[in-house]
Amino acid sequence: FDIMDELRSYAEGAEPRLEIELFQVLPDRLNSDLAGEVAPVVITLFGNNLPVMQESASQIAAALEKIPNVVDVYQGYETSEPELNIRIIPEIAARLGVSVAEVRRAVNMALWGETTTHVVEGLKVIPVQLRYPARDYRHLEEIRRLPVYLPELDRMITLEEVADIRKSPGLTDVENENLSLVVNVSAQLSGRDLGSVMKDVRATLQRMSLPPGITLRIGGASESQRQAFYQLLLILGFGTLMVFAILLFEFKSFKTAAIVMTGTLLSISGVFLLLWITGIPLDISAFMGMIMIIGVVVNNGILVIDYTEYYRRTSPDTAEALLAAVKVRLRPVLMTTLSTIIGFLPLALALGEGGEMLQPLAVSMIGGMSFSLLLSLVVIPVLYYTAHRGKEIINTP
Repeated sequence: FDIMDELRSYAEGAEPRLEIELFQVLPDRLNSDLAGEVAPVVITLFGNNLPVMQESASQIAAALEKIPNVVDVYQGYETSEPELNIRIIPEIAARLGVSVAEVRRAVNMALWGETTTHVVEGLKVIPVQLRYPARDYRHLEEIRRLPVYLPELDRMITLEEVADIRKSPGLTDVENENLSLVVNVSAQLSGRDLGSVMKDVRATLQRMSLPPGITLRIGGASESQRQAFYQLLLILGFGTLMVFAILLFEFKSFKTAAIVMTGTLLSISGVFLLLWITGIPLDISAFMGMIMIIGVVVNNGILVIDYTEYYRRTSPDTAEALLAAVKVRLRPVLMTTLSTIIGFLPLALALGEGGEMLQPLAVSMIGGMSFSLLLSLVVIPVLYYTAHRGKEIINTP
């Protein structure tokens, strides 16, 4: 973001009227190609009156530019050189007996000429154009006085007598969706998470009053992220239920399975803690890391509790069995956790090109695994001791 901000400041200082839009090659382009979104923030205006929609889009773009860390705001449309719009007034044209074709022919002959015949000279075919005498028809007043012949009345009138003539900014393209005109206002972010920006965007839009007939839709990467988070929450819930079912099958005790599952879910707090410390926002990649944590951290709890119940078959003291299990399983738990953390360190440091794509996933994995050490070796044994003290396991053949 620092390099992009520096380039943006340089370009705006060199040419203030220049509209620029800077992208990160991997994150932004993949977001556009895979999710179908052109920018993190996209506000779509629907309506049937294009000039009013363009004015509203300009107002929204100006309001977005005032939000902190919102940059490269695009108003949703581009104008070209001014266009000349000539609209025939039907009532007057019918009274004078002039048609649209005759008016179009008069304008074409004045501005560009009309090819009436061709002259063949050897192998060359030379078009012969008929046009009005050379005059300056680049100005609106000259075009208003353009002569139009009325064959029924056998006389000449000026163009402004039969048509409404005006200049307006030209458009490079016009978008439609579901039989409605569409204008998309988009914006990029610089050094701020998408969630907090979208809160400011919604608050800004609520304070604005739009003309009747115009509706808004907030989209962009924020909408894709919201849908992805909803789907990932379903996956997280389903995965948690599956892991809990496996724990029930393993320990044949709801209480023991709930203790291990509680310690596993608490490890997610380490994910949020490390993301907050590093200043990395919770995105889809980090959420995927949370789902992976559930499957990885539960193994440490199983190792400790499984050995605890093994020792309890020979020792009636639950505390003694827990200490023995923790002492035996300390090295395997440390090796598993540290090897995972060390393996994710290069990704967490974002070394190399494109490393920032998987950095949130690596940070969430490191945070969850680090916190799982405390949970597996301290919290889960304490919960187990609280739930099972004074109770013996009968060693059945």
